[in-house]
Amino acid sequence: MDAVRGLCAEVHVEAIVPWTRRIRSVAAVLAGEALTLPYFRSRTMHQWVEDVVRRERIERAFVFSSPMAQYVLDLPGLRTVVDFVDMDSAKWDDYARRKPWPVSALYRREAQRLLAFEKHVAARAEASLFVTREEAQLFSQAAPGCANRILAIENGVDGEYFPRRMGSSRRSWPASIRSFSPGPWITGPTSTLSHGSRRRSYRKSGGMMRAPASTSSA
Repeated sequence: MDAVRGLCAEVHVEAIVPWTRRIRSVAAVLAGEALTLPYFRSRTMHQWVEDVVRRERIERAFVFSSPMAQYVLDLPGLRTVVDFVDMDSAKWDDYARRKPWPVSALYRREAQRLLAFEKHVAARAEASLFVTREEAQLFSQAAPGCANRILAIENGVDGEYFPRRMGSSRRSWPASIRSFSPGPWITGPTSTLSHGSRRRSYRKSGGMMRAPASTSSA
């Protein structure tokens, strides 16, 4: 986090304790909302976001992952770009197809509620980003009214930058890898289940940050 703090004017990070968040998610069943939303909800973070946006008169925000959009949806005059990465509701629907009842019923409910929230986010956002063209197309079919603002920005690995950082060169790579042309490498789409598993592994903490004033309006 020290490196992140050095790049941002302000940083707010909160640890996520899974068992406490699961208890919080149970209330979502009674409230009729997706279980995912209260899992990543924090009054402290919500207040911090409101304070920073108001104090610094921020007009534009970049949001990573749809559950974090709940912190900015109700802020007036704030233009947002949301990186969904992938379509989480489709992941839960996939889980539902693979699990027996009653777990399948719970997962199917989550898919439906989360899709409703994702469509609400996309309707409010200036642009919605996805990691593959397939994911962007899938969401465009689910939210056709937002299709002209749904984009795919694929992930990639710079095959020249990272070897230099690690003190190696292309010559030290296996022949099967060296045979590829130099430049950015674009990773292919992964399965919904494996990608979802990785997402759960890195979502151990939630945080938001404000870029330095010199770049906040870029």
